[in-house]
Amino acid sequence: FDYSDFAGEKRTWSLDVKGSRFTLDLAMKHEVRKKLSFLEMRGRVDCKDPDVELLCLLEYDGEITPQKKLEDKFAYLKPLNVYFGRKIGKTNRSLIGKRSLANRTYLGPTSMDN
Repeated sequence: FDYSDFAGEKRTWSLDVKGSRFTLDLAMKHEVRKKLSFLEMRGRVDCKDPDVELLCLLEYDGEITPQKKLEDKFAYLKPLNVYFGRKIGKTNRSLIGKRSLANRTYLGPTSMDN
């Protein structure tokens, strides 16, 4: 494994931070990104079309409610598991509605009807 393939000066990159069962606001994402500064990515950041897309996913045991956030404002920094890696694929959620059978024109009980 050659880390320079991902962290080289000629490569652009982005880092996305997400939480399961909890939506992280911008300040929380920034805190998590600061904790990952040891990675020393040398290329420039490009959020629109990066060469390398990294993801940090924080998995929580249960939902962090507003009340729980008031009791422990750093609860989001105590996840059950943390997964980190390179994104290797994307989904196109816009096709779900377009390809839905409910939205298609009804021709008949079989595909041979006109």
